[in-house]
Amino acid sequence: MNPIIGVYTSKASDTQKPQFNDEYYALAYADLFKEIIERGGRPVVVYEAEKNYLRNGNFRSGWFAKIKDHEIIYEKSVGNFGIDLLYDKNRFPYSDLKKINPDYIREVCNDKYVSYLFAPEYHATSFLIEDDTQLDMFLMSHRDNTVVLKELDGSGGTSVYVGKADNYDKSLKLPLLAQEFIDTSGGVRGLASGIHDIRIGIFNGDPIMGYLRVPHGDELRSNQFLGGTGTALLVHEIPKELVELTKDLDRRFNINESRFFAADWGFDKNTQTWKLFEINGAPGLEHESEDGPAANEFLRLLAEKLIGSATS
Repeated sequence: MNPIIGVYTSKASDTQKPQFNDEYYALAYADLFKEIIERGGRPVVVYEAEKNYLRNGNFRSGWFAKIKDHEIIYEKSVGNFGIDLLYDKNRFPYSDLKKINPDYIREVCNDKYVSYLFAPEYHATSFLIEDDTQLDMFLMSHRDNTVVLKELDGSGGTSVYVGKADNYDKSLKLPLLAQEFIDTSGGVRGLASGIHDIRIGIFNGDPIMGYLRVPHGDELRSNQFLGGTGTALLVHEIPKELVELTKDLDRRFNINESRFFAADWGFDKNTQTWKLFEINGAPGLEHESEDGPAANEFLRLLAEKLIGSATS
């Protein structure tokens, strides 16, 4: 059996071959597709669900990835085809097929307040701020402290404020998740000497990815668009306690459907415990060119898990 694995993205059309956010992601997807093909799978990029999805796992159009002269090329499908598994990277709007991830996981991950309610004991103390009066009260009561404010559906660090409460300019969109600041400046032995976060990717209960991020200069956020740097970790390099904590999150979902999510953690200098920053239902890929050789392990394990889920 050669399972067909669909990858849902918005950057393709009937006339435009798959495009990705930048060259980095183009390389990462190409390497993932090579790993899938070498293991007997058939990756296909699907798009525009409202136009192309025929229900029950069938599509009208897609771009199949193939290897030619050691490189990935894309060929347009001829006629309708069915897929065995959908790797959803762009909020696929239908649920009548096997996909990564089920809607329930996406619902938990896509709303930061829901994520907090899902595992409050792992987060910093958090509050839902729904209007300006509540925001003013929070800022007043934390006026001398560093705070974190997040738009509920934001991603990538672009909709987050980290800094002194007195300096917040009210630029974010309500409602917000307000949190007490987690000081990770004490680092993690053997991994980071200062401020950091560590992303752990879990697929069907098994760790397949680790990623260490550190901020640039005096910045408190480690996102790459702010100058932060990241390094892929081999699975055996991930702190075991952190793996077990992330597995606990996976158990809380309490579903047998195929699933892949990541959790971002930091080691709190004051409490000497791991604290959860967020849960991500669509973790980004990695590539050796920027993230180091451990990225290859992640792509290999991801391909194996996708094929295993497609054939189970």
